Order: sequence, then structure tokens, then C-alpha cells
Amino acid sequence: MPGVLREKIAAANARIGALLLDSQRALRGERNFGPEEVSAISGPVSEMAPVMAHAAELTAQDPEIAAELATYRRQLAELHGALENVRMMLIARRGQMDEAGKHLEAVSRWAAATKLIR
Repeated sequence: MPGVLREKIAAANARIGALLLDSQRALRGERNFGPEEVSAISGPVSEMAPVMAHAAELTAQDPEIAAELATYRRQLAELHGALENVRMMLIARRGQMDEAGKHLEAVSRWAAATKLIR
């Protein structure tokens, strides 16, 4: 059982780590981070919930698991911070898009008023 549990934790760490990298790349403008990626977070978090509920007990039974659980906690905390930054970036982009839309509407009205658009 400890081997299976370690594999489960390692798989969750790999998935959370990949999502963390994706969120950091999105913050640098290198990729999108949308609803699909946010939804993907729930999988490993849900799978790890029962494990984390017994983390102290599991660590006492198998001290090697402690490092893997610490990695999970650290990555999850980093992902939480990165997601907050992604959220703020998306709010700023929405504001920029709203302003661009207002500008486009004003230009369209000006063009219609000067009969450039027929």
C-alpha cells in the first residue's frame, strides 16, 4: 500500500506541477490559462483530499511520504498564488477590452457621421 500511495502522491504532484508551470507561462503571456485548466486542478486536489486528511498518520507510518506531501503542499500554495495573479491579469484584460470596445464604437459613430461607412 505505501508504494501505491507514493505513486498516487507523485502523480498528483506531477499534475499540480504542470498546472503551476502553465499558470506561470500564462502570466508571462506565453500561453492561455482558461476554464479548462482551472477545472483540471480539481482532479488532483479531490484525489488528494482523503490523503491529506490523514497526512499526519501517514507520515508517522511512512516517513518517506512526508517529503512528497510537503512538495504537494508547497506546489498547491504556489498554484494558489499564481491563480490569484492570473485572476488579476484577466480582470485587467477585461478592462482593456472594454476600453477597446468603447473606442471602436466611437470610431464607428464618427465614421458613420462623416459618411465614410455606407
